[in-house]
Amino acid sequence: MTRTKSQRGRIQLNNVLTALIFVGFIFGFLIASFVIGDREFSDMENRNLASFPKVSGEAILSGQFTEGFETYVQDQFPARDSLMSLQTDLQKAAGKKDNGMVYFGKDGYLFSIETINEEQLAKNVDYINTIAEKLGPGVLCQLMVVPTATEILKDKLPSYAVTPDENKALDYVRDHTKLAYTDLRKTLEQFASQDIFYRTDHHWTTLGAMYAYDAWKWESKRTRDYAVTLVSDQFYGTNYSKASLSSIQPDCIYRYDVPVDTDVHTMEIYEADGHKSKQFDSVYDESYLQVKDKYSYFLSGNNPVTKIRGSSSPEAAGKKIMVVKDSFAHCFIPFMVTDYEEIIAVDLRYYRADLSALAQENGITEVLFLYNVLNLAQDKNLIFAAK
Repeated sequence: MTRTKSQRGRIQLNNVLTALIFVGFIFGFLIASFVIGDREFSDMENRNLASFPKVSGEAILSGQFTEGFETYVQDQFPARDSLMSLQTDLQKAAGKKDNGMVYFGKDGYLFSIETINEEQLAKNVDYINTIAEKLGPGVLCQLMVVPTATEILKDKLPSYAVTPDENKALDYVRDHTKLAYTDLRKTLEQFASQDIFYRTDHHWTTLGAMYAYDAWKWESKRTRDYAVTLVSDQFYGTNYSKASLSSIQPDCIYRYDVPVDTDVHTMEIYEADGHKSKQFDSVYDESYLQVKDKYSYFLSGNNPVTKIRGSSSPEAAGKKIMVVKDSFAHCFIPFMVTDYEEIIAVDLRYYRADLSALAQENGITEVLFLYNVLNLAQDKNLIFAAK
């Protein structure tokens, strides 16, 4: 169909207006970015943000500049965090039960939407068995796999939420491990009415870790007496970063100490090459209480190797344990300090050297593999320790 001169004129005008609006948006965004300044890191998302892409003829012709600029705009958009929070609020108000990353649970709970890779889980159980064999019969090897809030707090999930079958995965681990195994399901279910998982984070709380520690170490329902200290009442965790609902209240973080413990428990952080990078006079890093990632208060977050001087009591003498772990172990390990002379925590995401050699060098008498079930079904690093 042949367009009239008037119609062609309107189309050209629309194209010009669209181009002007686009150019105006770019210049407006650049001016706002210049005035406000780019952010290098997002505390909300706990990641580095994109910087302005390099301009070159080659980058423009290849499309790399356009792709990089789109990412830059998304990351540096003014009031990005507030807009993300507004979007999540609108999704919940519209009756949605999730935003694609997190389920909106009852009582302010947020649940990560996860899957279980059964094939990887089976491989990792085999790798752990192999690592235990390499460590030899002189080292007591144990395995603890933690069910997550999605499994233990099912009643908090929205109706018809699709969740991975953690029970099936945990049954598989129990039936195929050659290590001494601690099944925490009944323990955590028993205390599910208490605050054993954070509402805004994927980790268990220190209270949940305490119940698990007592079930593992003492094989009974009794718990020790602890001095409980509130260290923060403004913790917004990883799930909040994925779904920052304005109605969600922050979590509290507590630490538990044995009142009669008079030892000074030092902590040293080592890089993968053996270089000592940090040292503390406790198992806590106070600096993290001033930032969003407050869970890293425990053990100063994720590090290749962490060495802790434990108890000097006669009962702990000669007891040295290695914990091969994910971050669920971070608030669990502080309970060990009165029962072991030395504790070494190893994160296989950052440490690829020989675990057997590390254990032998440090006179390790026990090894505990501690993972939550979802991480154990996804981790791709155990293979390196099993070689």
